[in-house]
Amino acid sequence: MTTIAGSKDKLVSDSKLVMVKGDGNNDTQLDGAKLYRKGNAVIGVAGSHVLGEQFIAWYGTRKKKPKFPIKAEFEALVLTPKGLYHYDEDISASKVVNEWFAIGSGAHAALGALYAGKTLEEAVAIACKVDPWSGEPIQCLTLETTVVT
Repeated sequence: MTTIAGSKDKLVSDSKLVMVKGDGNNDTQLDGAKLYRKGNAVIGVAGSHVLGEQFIAWYGTRKKKPKFPIKAEFEALVLTPKGLYHYDEDISASKVVNEWFAIGSGAHAALGALYAGKTLEEAVAIACKVDPWSGEPIQCLTLETTVVT
């Protein structure tokens, strides 16, 4: 799946994509983006690539939110100037009140590393070592704010 960790000013992710062929013997692995910039938000998606694309296309529009299957393999972290938000398959926002948060198959490893004092980048790198669905290189997008004077 993936590992994405976020704080109030940036998101960090792994970049391993696995294209499952069915029997698991001929899976294709490649590096790909899991972090996206849309308007004034940074979005990180974990799970189904198709659902991630639908979420990104919907986010920030006034359109009806997409309907994902119950227990779909989908999570997102969305970083905005107002804070960090977690979304799951029901596409409702939950504001993250902790200093940081992590999603994806490597989330527990990343959270353990964060509790041990590691940075977001170090936490995702550690998750890549123990989660078979996460892999380097590490990607990072910061929340860019424009100051109008």
